[in-house]
Amino acid sequence: MKPYNTAAVPKQSVRILCSFAGWQWNRLGCYNLAMNANNTPKTETKRPPFYRRRYLIMPAFQLRLIFWNMGIILGIFAIVLVVIARSMGEMVDMGNEAGLPASHPYFQFAHDLARNFYIYFSGAFVVGIVLACTVTLLVSHRLAGPIFRLRKYFDGLSTGGPVSELRFRKNDFLQDFAPVVNATLKRVKD
Repeated sequence: MKPYNTAAVPKQSVRILCSFAGWQWNRLGCYNLAMNANNTPKTETKRPPFYRRRYLIMPAFQLRLIFWNMGIILGIFAIVLVVIARSMGEMVDMGNEAGLPASHPYFQFAHDLARNFYIYFSGAFVVGIVLACTVTLLVSHRLAGPIFRLRKYFDGLSTGGPVSELRFRKNDFLQDFAPVVNATLKRVKD
């Protein structure tokens, strides 16, 4: 909800009016608060921007996934690099077998081709690693979140503290576990 424009009204009188109306005052102006059934303000929690979120919920698990993913990508890039390097070497060998002199443009072409390939391949490798690590972090965040909540939920059950219904975030994986756990706990309590 947009704030009421309070620029033309003295701030003290606006604060008093806001408090009487049950609205909240901040430095931008007055906001109307939604009220609960017991006539208390309903507070809404907003999702923080992506750069302020904590993506490493379970660092040992998530970093292990990221390093495994990096290792697989590094292995694939190494295999491709070896195959291409051998192909470039075969091109040079074909020129030597054809009896071309070392100053022939064919060898300059092969050298330029190899140099350009290694430059572009190195750039693609760096971009690929960054993208793969980012995607792995985001996907593992959606997997680690439910695991973390399940662990905290069962820790609360084991200590005998008050436990509310288990819920996961909207886009988390393992959404089907929460209703099963809640139904099981309800059945055990009954």
